[in-house]
Amino acid sequence: MIPQETRRPYIKVFILLGVFTLIEVFVATSPLAKFTQVIFLMALAVSKALLVAMYYMHLRYDDRRLILIAASPLILASALMLVLQPLVSYGR
Repeated sequence: MIPQETRRPYIKVFILLGVFTLIEVFVATSPLAKFTQVIFLMALAVSKALLVAMYYMHLRYDDRRLILIAASPLILASALMLVLQPLVSYGR
């Protein structure tokens, strides 16, 4: 059995992931503008991905260089999304 002090962060992260999911459902069903919804949903998705990577994949305790390697696709995907946003918005 896992000791109580090592389980506590995982339970907190699990609850936080559930709260983020409830916020995502609220944002997706709210009458906000689509662009605003996308911004909120992307921020929540990135936050959830970082929580999973940091705690469940144990990157929080690894070397900083490994975190940079794991985060570089996220940075590149975000840059690509920003560059392609005008093309997607205008339907070209």
